[in-house]
Amino acid sequence: MPKYVKFLKELLTNKRSLNVEKALVDLGASINVMPYKMFKQLGLGYHRGIIEDVLVKFDKFIFPIDFVVLDMDEDIEVPIILGRPFLGTARTIIEVGTGELVLCVGEEKITLQARDFARVPSERYDTNYSVNEIPNENVLEPYFIQSNRT
Repeated sequence: MPKYVKFLKELLTNKRSLNVEKALVDLGASINVMPYKMFKQLGLGYHRGIIEDVLVKFDKFIFPIDFVVLDMDEDIEVPIILGRPFLGTARTIIEVGTGELVLCVGEEKITLQARDFARVPSERYDTNYSVNEIPNENVLEPYFIQSNRT
């Protein structure tokens, strides 16, 4: 038995586990997001904004995933958001035609049906959040000058 199997087993038995039935996989998200309430339920220690190497189990695979913890209302339908970092770690192949997500570890693969998940109506969300980075303050200067003249 490889040494890392014993190490992973010890890690998994010493921490609390939480079963999450659904997660949002967002190709546009550059981070993985977890609500603060879920972080507290898992008992992962002191909150520092970013928690690293949270072991997340998908079927028979266990992935170490970094999360940004946000103090926000927990969505029952979509408790966590998995972005591009997770998709890269899991070597995910997205089959658009068949509506499948294929997660790969070595030669082993598991297939998740994503076809039905995309049919969630967007009207149920009355609040949208957006975080954008402004690379340079001078980008906004012409806008403010023009709006002050009118």
